[in-house]
Amino acid sequence: MRTRGPRLSLERALALLGLLGLFLVAGVCATMIAGAAGEQKNGELKTGATAAATPTREPEPTPTPKPTPAPLTQQELAQRRAAGQLVRQQGFDPVSLKAYHPEQTLRVLLAESSATSRANGVPAGRRAFFFVGDSFIEADAPEPSSKLRIVRQTENTVTLAYGLTAEEETRVRFRWDGSALAPQSPVPPAPQRLQ
Repeated sequence: MRTRGPRLSLERALALLGLLGLFLVAGVCATMIAGAAGEQKNGELKTGATAAATPTREPEPTPTPKPTPAPLTQQELAQRRAAGQLVRQQGFDPVSLKAYHPEQTLRVLLAESSATSRANGVPAGRRAFFFVGDSFIEADAPEPSSKLRIVRQTENTVTLAYGLTAEEETRVRFRWDGSALAPQSPVPPAPQRLQ
């Protein structure tokens, strides 16, 4: 009978080497899988390969929608149209009828001098026409202003911005006290407003 001693040990050695190789491959695979999944260390993503960090965008807050104003009634629309017509009779064209807020006591319309009034010598520019209810009260100034815009409106006040130069403007608040309209500061003189 023949002994299988040296042959068995060679087979055993090869089997052990094969098993060791299998464990080595399994260990490398496990390391690669762990690296691909990423390990969290000190708040940074750690991967097998060095990757450029991509900054996380802060989510922007959802803006609060402005409430939709109630549609104007037929009476309010008629008042606004009448105010626009009165402004046209003065030789000015309303810039936008939307500036006329019929729910407020003091109302305003910005208007530009019409082509006809400019042909008759009225300087080009804007004026603010004030109304209380559906009654015309007065304009902001006798002469138009080159640059004029509405800054703010409340129940009884309107703030206007007069452009004086390219970088400078003066704000004047007009207040209705129940019987008269009064500017809370002086309206700039015509030479400053007409550029």
